[in-house]
Amino acid sequence: MSNVIEMLKNKFSQLGAPCDIQKINVARSRFNVRSEGFSIDVKGKNKEEKFEILIDGKDAPAINVLDVQPELRHLLLMVERLGVKSKMLCGHDERHWFVSPIGDRKVSTVVQAIENLKPSQVTKLQHGVKLSKRIKNTHKNKTSNGKIIRQGEWFFIPTSFQPNPKMVLKNEPLQRSARNKPHMCEELYRSGGVTVYVYLGKQITLKEHNALSAKEQKKPWRPMRANATMYVRGRITHPDHATVKLLIWHQVQINNEAEATGMIRYLD
Repeated sequence: MSNVIEMLKNKFSQLGAPCDIQKINVARSRFNVRSEGFSIDVKGKNKEEKFEILIDGKDAPAINVLDVQPELRHLLLMVERLGVKSKMLCGHDERHWFVSPIGDRKVSTVVQAIENLKPSQVTKLQHGVKLSKRIKNTHKNKTSNGKIIRQGEWFFIPTSFQPNPKMVLKNEPLQRSARNKPHMCEELYRSGGVTVYVYLGKQITLKEHNALSAKEQKKPWRPMRANATMYVRGRITHPDHATVKLLIWHQVQINNEAEATGMIRYLD
């Protein structure tokens, strides 16, 4: 176990990432990314951010770092128990450290993990990407309408789409789940999706909301749409990311992290 801890500290130090590793029973703990006997999360704020890793001291899984890219400040971590593999991309994105589940996809490098997190539509449209160790090839996301823009987990694909102006929403939030900070969109058009209700970080379906008592329904539940088809234009802002300004309508896609965790893909 001591060798594994030293290995992890060494790999994360190559990224310049503070890392706190503890041996503990984590079976009932709740974290961003967790497999049996192992959990990893980013704790703290701003300059105090650090990776917190908890490992079951009695029955630890096999833990390995498959690839480290100090230039990108990313590494690919794999945890394996009883033949089941869980892979996680850990790194720094603009202003903050992050952990993104990759699941059991067949990736072994940071570059492959980055490509696997991209939505399938982005992968189909982008030009010139080769899955190799050449880091500079991982962001050539140009289409016939312009360059694909990324902000955090969101991808914005330029289109020639023109929505009905009466259906355009102003200053609309866009978020991966009820517990995530929303990205604010100056203009947003949506169609389809399903209705959900959100309150204090909890998310329920329309059927579940209708089954609540009259007292519970009076709470300030916010109706939102999940997994709708969406287009955005104008300024997209988020406290953890640089603001982007989209001059034309872009289709919204989210990365594949939701598929790896089995959660609902996104809300607006």
